[in-house]
Order: sequence, then C-alpha cells, then structure tokens
Amino acid sequence: MMTLACGVLCIGAHALGLWFTSDALLFASVCAAGLTLLLAVLQVRSYRRWQTGLGLTLCGISALVWTALFPSLQRVRQALILEQTRQRVSQIAAALLQYSDSHPQRCLPPAATYDKDGRPLLSWRVLILPYLGHEEIYRQFNLSEPWDSPTNKRCLTLMPEVYALPGGPGLGDKPYKTFYQVFVGPGTAFEKAGGCQVPDDFSDGLSGTILVVEAAEPVPWTMPVDLPYSPKESLPKLGAVTGGYRGGFFFRRPSEACLAWGDAHATEILVEDIEESALRAAITRNDGKGGW
Repeated sequence: MMTLACGVLCIGAHALGLWFTSDALLFASVCAAGLTLLLAVLQVRSYRRWQTGLGLTLCGISALVWTALFPSLQRVRQALILEQTRQRVSQIAAALLQYSDSHPQRCLPPAATYDKDGRPLLSWRVLILPYLGHEEIYRQFNLSEPWDSPTNKRCLTLMPEVYALPGGPGLGDKPYKTFYQVFVGPGTAFEKAGGCQVPDDFSDGLSGTILVVEAAEPVPWTMPVDLPYSPKESLPKLGAVTGGYRGGFFFRRPSEACLAWGDAHATEILVEDIEESALRAAITRNDGKGGW
C-alpha cells in the first residue's frame, strides 16, 4: 500500500508541477519518484509482488525522465510563444501602416476618437480592425458612442486573437483585456489628435520609433487608454508577464517586453538592460536620436 501511495503521489505531484509550473511541486515529484523507485526495488524482491514493483519502477522512471526534460521543454515553449508575440505586435504595427496608406493625408490613426465635447470614445485598436481582417467586427461598433455604451460594450467579447497574449491564461474576472498599447504624449507616434503623418512627422525614421509595445498592465481592448509618456516623468512600466501561469505556461522575466517599430519589425527587450535615454529616444519620433 505504501508503494502504491508513493506511486500515486509521484504521478500526482508531477502532473501538478507541469500544470502550475511550480518548482516546489516539480521537486516534490522528483522526491516522490525516487522514493517510489526505492520501495519498488524492495517489492521486486518478493515474487508475489514483482509485477507491482516493476510497474511502479516504470512509473518512477517515467516521472524522473519527464521532470528532467521539463526545463528544456519550457525553453522551447517560451521561444515559440515569444515568436508568436513578435508576430502579433508586428501584425498590429503593419495594420497601423496600412491605415495610413489608405488615408489621403497618410496619417496614423489617432490614439482615441473624440466626441464634439472632447470626450474620448474608442481606441485606435478599434479603428484598425478592417486592416486586421475584422471588418465585420468593426461594423458592429457605433463610432459616435463611447467604448462602454450599451452597444459598444457588447463588442468587448469580440476581441480578436491578435490582441490577446499568446500562451497566456484568461484574465479571470477581467476578460477581454489587452497588453498591446502605444505611447501617447510629446514626441510620440500618437501625439497628434488627428494622427501623425507617415513619414513626414517621423524625422528620426520609422525604423527608429516604437509603434506598439507590451505594457505591464492590460486594459479593455476598446477603451481609449494607453501608456502616457512625458520627458519629465518616469517611464511607464513595460512587460506583460511577471511570473508563471497556470496551465503549463512559461515564465517570462519581469520587464521583458515585445515591441514593434515603425517599419513593423518586432523585437523583444529587457527594460533593465536598455539605457533610459535610449528607450526615450526610441519612444519619440523627432528628437534627432532615433532608436538603438
């Protein structure tokens, strides 16, 4: 019975360790597997119990092997999901550029639309829906109403996959939020209420100016809220993931963020590894410095 209990504990701890990406549970899995192997060897000595012992031995070996492989599997998974994230921010940046190409003034969309009294209505994320292949979703919005009006609030549930974080969990009681945001403020690509002209307003060049970035905190995807930037204030926090996720999702280091530049190519950064002056130069489009 003790051997059977250890076998169940081994398999259970291993499964929980994989599900919750918990180092403690994975360590428990290794300990349980080792104990199972030890007791299984003792059981094999008894002819009557050799089948049970052999079966538990195989369970223990399997758990040890998978536990040993887990870090490598996580690294592979992390690389794949980071690549998905790069693709998504790049796709969003490309849609922003397509929006500008389709308008006579060649302007990017404004960060938000406003009513006649200057109140913000909808996010730029709504305006580029047709350029992301979601014309049908776009037509369901009432562009003259705010994002949380009865009509537009129903559209929250229609959030396109491109705005979701790859590999991430649901947001519990706060669904339909996105980490993908833009900088707004002096010198940014979304400074002007009518949208900055491409490429005339980008004296630093499109490839040296950030268009889209992963913020540290998500916002409802239709809400006209983004990252405020001021040359005299602290930089907003970046990096969408700061720990392990349930469901076997990977760990990403704090302040690791993917971003897309004005030419739609994407990279990822560790914010602490970038000089603040270099990051500010990349956020602004006309300071004469450009990105790194």
